[in-house]
Amino acid sequence: MDQTIFQQKLKDLVILGSQNKKQLHREVIESFFQEDGLRADQLDLVFDYLRSQGIRVMGASPSPSSLPPLSSGETPGEPAALSPEDERTLKEYRELFSSRPALTPGEKEQLFRDAREGAANARQKLAEAYLPLIVELSCAFPSAISLQDKIQEGSLGLWMALEKDLPAENPEEYLRTAVSESISSLLASENRQKQEDNYLVERVRSLEARVRELTEDEEIKYSVEELSAFLDMDAEEIQDILKLTGEN
Repeated sequence: MDQTIFQQKLKDLVILGSQNKKQLHREVIESFFQEDGLRADQLDLVFDYLRSQGIRVMGASPSPSSLPPLSSGETPGEPAALSPEDERTLKEYRELFSSRPALTPGEKEQLFRDAREGAANARQKLAEAYLPLIVELSCAFPSAISLQDKIQEGSLGLWMALEKDLPAENPEEYLRTAVSESISSLLASENRQKQEDNYLVERVRSLEARVRELTEDEEIKYSVEELSAFLDMDAEEIQDILKLTGEN
């Protein structure tokens, strides 16, 4: 399956679950991937991912390791200021983490070896084990985006990294980089959107002022076409600004 399509389907399922009282039935999830021929172990990974996003999967038994353990030395960070929603999110994750033992270095090393050999169960356990890292990094990136959204994006980055060939050296750094880049990409996209929005707002204000200057003399009436020529703007844009200023 194309990775981009797979990521979008996961996002769509999370949105659908959020709109459905934080729960989805197994059959609904399976129908999303009906044409993709996912194996049972791959569907289990999807179920566990949805659970990690706070979506209850009805009709499917949770795997014994569906709640992620804290890896050694990996404690979720805490931003300087959290919204009430983010505080609840972080508290829920910490409660999950505190009840699970950490993987030993030997256990992690074995999981990395198994994952390189294609063991889906090993990839699943690594994804669960590194969820605390995702939370930690999500807290480390200050932004107006919700903590849950950053965790979701980081989880996607981790999953896609685990689907590729894991390097023999410094696999943990490889995963950390993948998560960081995924969250950074989300923030960069958000910042670009804000910049575009700010640009549009400033442009409308500037053009509105110019239109007012040309139309303030009540004895002179300019047509939309004339204003378009004077201001070097599309007539449609002029029409929209005139509507905003009440001049139309």
